[in-house]
Amino acid sequence: MEDLISVIVPVYNVEEYLDRCVESIVNQTYKNLEIILVNDGSTDNSGEKCDEWLKKDNRIKVIHKQNGGVSSARNVGLEDAKGKYITFIDSDDYVLENYVENLSNLIGEDTRVVRIILNSNFEELKVYSQRFFDIFENTGKFNTACFQLIEKQLLMENKIRFNEKAGFGEDLLFSIHTMIAAKTIKIAHFDGYKIFYNANSITKKIDKDLMKKNIYELSVVYNEIYSNFNKEIENFRTNKFFEEVNGQLLKISLNFSISYKEFCQLMNEIYQNLNTILFEKFDRNKQYKTTNKTFIDCLVKRRIKLYYVLMIIRKKLKGQKNG
Repeated sequence: MEDLISVIVPVYNVEEYLDRCVESIVNQTYKNLEIILVNDGSTDNSGEKCDEWLKKDNRIKVIHKQNGGVSSARNVGLEDAKGKYITFIDSDDYVLENYVENLSNLIGEDTRVVRIILNSNFEELKVYSQRFFDIFENTGKFNTACFQLIEKQLLMENKIRFNEKAGFGEDLLFSIHTMIAAKTIKIAHFDGYKIFYNANSITKKIDKDLMKKNIYELSVVYNEIYSNFNKEIENFRTNKFFEEVNGQLLKISLNFSISYKEFCQLMNEIYQNLNTILFEKFDRNKQYKTTNKTFIDCLVKRRIKLYYVLMIIRKKLKGQKNG
C-alpha cells in the first residue's frame, strides 16, 4: 500500500493561479495524498477558492490563519500533517501528474530525504552521504523548500521548522537543517515541478523597506548557519553572504534614497547578528571585479562610512551614464 504523503501549500493572494496549482496536485498519479492548503490571511479571494476545493476532494484540508508569512504557513501545515512524508508546493507553481510518484519511487529503506534538480534527465541519480556543504558545492541550488520529499519523523525528531523571523533565505536554512539530519540523501534530475515567476510575488517587488528587511533576514539566516554548523562549514561558500548583501545594498542605492543615518542603523543591526566565524573564514583571495572587490572589502572590514560614500558616488556615475 502506498504511504500517505502530505502536500503542504502555503496560500497568500494567489487567486489567479491557485486553481492551476491545486488541480495539478489533485490529478497526481500517486493517489494516497493529504493536500493541506494553508490560507495565510489572504486579502483576495484565495481563501474562498480554498474552501471551494475542500468541497471537491476529500483529500483536501484547509487551514485559515492570520498572515504570518510563508514560514509560518508551512509550519502550521507541518504540525497538522498526518503523512509519513512531506512535500511543499508553492501556490503559484504547479507540478506534472507524475511528480509525486517519481519522488516516492526514490525513497528507500535508508533514505529519508529525496530531492530533484530541474531541467535535466530523471535517470541520473546520485546518493550522497557526506556533509551537506559538500553536497551544496557539488550539486548547486538548495535554497528552496520545494523539489523534495522528506520523512516527517526526521523533522519531528530533530525539531526542524522554518525560521519565522527570516522571510528571506528561510528555505536555505530549512534545507541545511534537513540535509544534515538526514545524513544520506538521494538526488535525481527530473523536470516535474513548474515554477511560475509571478511578477506580483513579494520576492519580486522592489521596495526599500522590504529590501532592508531582506538584508537583515539574510544576516539572521547566515548567523544561524555559522553558529550551528561550524564543523561542517569548511567547504561552504563563506563569501556568499557578503556577495548577497552587497548586491542588495547596491540595488537599494540605485532605486531609492537612503540617508547615512538610515544606512548606519541597518548595517549595525546586521553586524550585531553575525558570528565572527563568517569573517574569519572569508576568502580574501577570491577574484572579484575591482568594483565589487572594493565594496565587499568594505563590508568585511566594517568600513561603513567608506562603503556609503562609494555607494553614493556609484549612483551618481550610473545616473550620468543613463542621462
